[in-house]
Amino acid sequence: MMELGLTDGFIELRSEHYVIRTLGPNDVTQRYVDWLNDPEVNRYLETRTKQTLESVCVYVSQRDRSRGYLFGIFAKEDGHIGNLSLMVEPLHGRGTLGVMVGERAYWGKSVVLETRAQVLNFAFDELGLYKVCAGCYAANTAAVYNFRRQNWQVDGVRKSHAIDGDGNRVDMVHFAMFRENWKQRHDERDN
Repeated sequence: MMELGLTDGFIELRSEHYVIRTLGPNDVTQRYVDWLNDPEVNRYLETRTKQTLESVCVYVSQRDRSRGYLFGIFAKEDGHIGNLSLMVEPLHGRGTLGVMVGERAYWGKSVVLETRAQVLNFAFDELGLYKVCAGCYAANTAAVYNFRRQNWQVDGVRKSHAIDGDGNRVDMVHFAMFRENWKQRHDERDN
């Protein structure tokens, strides 16, 4: 069995249209800060407080790499368009994945499916994780659709668990992807 754990240093993953790489303070731009302050972008995120270049730089620099990864999603033509995070719990062989596509021109273009697949490959193949968890507000129909399209299993629903960007109480849907399901899906595609 592969040893569970984190890898140190710079990580770069590639998909057909995107580069997914470790995010650093030099990647923090006003464009990135503007996404976090855009009510339409942050409507389903947990970061809805006013952000500044300084606060985002501090967040990115203080990200604890002993517990996980903060990746930037870079379009080959347009640069930084969003982020993926993977928090890892080696003791349990589990990770928690989050995603944000900040650049609206890339919404609805399968960015999440393509880039999340690469991070799942990394989580299962390189880190040896058994399970990757993720979640979204039930009202975030695009996210629910993408989880289902990628064959994630519903792992539970927490009723009235969060407050959305409009101030409404909403359910939180938790999803899980298990290594054997992910690998089986890819083995079927290869045959």
